[in-house]
Amino acid sequence: MVQNVVLNALGVSFVVLDAAGVIIEVSDTWTSFGQANGADSHATGLGANYFDVCRRAISTSPDAQHVLHGILSVHNGSEPSFQFPYRCDSDTEQRLFILVAVPHPSIPGGVVIVHKNETTLEGTDLRLSELLESVDAILWRAEVPEFKTTFASQQVEKILGFPASEWTADPGLWRRQVHSEDRDRVMEYTASETRAARRHAFEYRIIDAQGHTKWLRNHVNPIVKDGHVREVAGISIDVTRFRQAIEDRDRLAIRLLRSQEDERSAIARELHDDIGQSIALLAIRLQALEQVLPPASESATLLRESHRLIGQISRDVQRISHALHSSFLDLLGLSKAVAQHCREYAAHSNLQVDSDIAEIPRTLNKDVSISLYRVLQESLRNVSKHSNARQVSVRLVAEGDQVRLHISDDGNGFDPNGNSSLNGLGLASMSERIRLVHGTFMVVSSPGKGTEVTATVPFGTGS
Repeated sequence: MVQNVVLNALGVSFVVLDAAGVIIEVSDTWTSFGQANGADSHATGLGANYFDVCRRAISTSPDAQHVLHGILSVHNGSEPSFQFPYRCDSDTEQRLFILVAVPHPSIPGGVVIVHKNETTLEGTDLRLSELLESVDAILWRAEVPEFKTTFASQQVEKILGFPASEWTADPGLWRRQVHSEDRDRVMEYTASETRAARRHAFEYRIIDAQGHTKWLRNHVNPIVKDGHVREVAGISIDVTRFRQAIEDRDRLAIRLLRSQEDERSAIARELHDDIGQSIALLAIRLQALEQVLPPASESATLLRESHRLIGQISRDVQRISHALHSSFLDLLGLSKAVAQHCREYAAHSNLQVDSDIAEIPRTLNKDVSISLYRVLQESLRNVSKHSNARQVSVRLVAEGDQVRLHISDDGNGFDPNGNSSLNGLGLASMSERIRLVHGTFMVVSSPGKGTEVTATVPFGTGS
């Protein structure tokens, strides 16, 4: 009992429990603290069963179950100690305490419970707590590997609609509320990172109590005890409005791209139907005039040269019209359009074009088809302008639920991280197009080793 006398003399608030949970010793500070804060002396004094006190408090305190579980884990020897922070404000002061439970050194199954006042002189920790309660963020702790919530701050009810007590009472609540399309990804990623004891962060969708979808960003910190990760603690930040702003921006960008494609299509039709037809009619008239002139005359020679020039202009207009908008893409689908563009490119560039074009279903989303087709056009244009390549390879394949376009050349290459002119609007435009249809865009290149461009997009993206 000597150590207890010393603790009592130092003003430490503590009780000693026997193997049955009965209070067999209390400090003066414990008694005075209870009296000052309205505690029932019969419930927390000598002879009271502290385990029963915690059990009775479960119905009114969301933390009582967690505290009882922690003390019992020390009592039965499954844990070497237990700590729990809590607020206990006075009329004039905001205070932070920590409950600490450790085994009694000489009573088998006995427990010593200490309440430590952790309130800083300036109240910094409490102000931090108030700050976190004022922002759209949730503090939490969870046991692994099940990720069972053992603590959730009060902000969880404001953000997700479920009281903090419900998160700790229902071990599977968090897993169930994670959006079904994100659940496997989230669980696999955070489980893997937690096993490796790595801090990590991720964003995901979660369904609130009213059935609405929210976006959270979790920052997770694994807690290692005795060489093993026992718990994770973290903060979940509500980023719903930020994600909605991004989605609104992307929807606007998609609408702008569609508007551009509509305008390109209209210009292509004008070139083909109006200007193209006018040029064709002019060519016919020149040919008719040529036939009435003496073949060897100077006028006939000029007409033949004019006729050849008109033919070249007609082909150029047709090529420009096709580049602006491919009728093959509308009528025959992405595969036929890519194959046709490769043939036309080979004919005009004098490069060897090796193409491997898989049959892609014509039900492929229109935004996806156009985006991949534009990547093909821009990539081949870059090859002609910059690479000095002799050979180009184009691959279009379907892999699972994705379609992938791969363009490579054996040209000069460049440094993707440098200030080359290749790092301008062309690559940025391709990357942005693919991002807007939720795909991935990658460029691999280095000086003297050619360039590879890969765009991968889900089949079902868009509307």
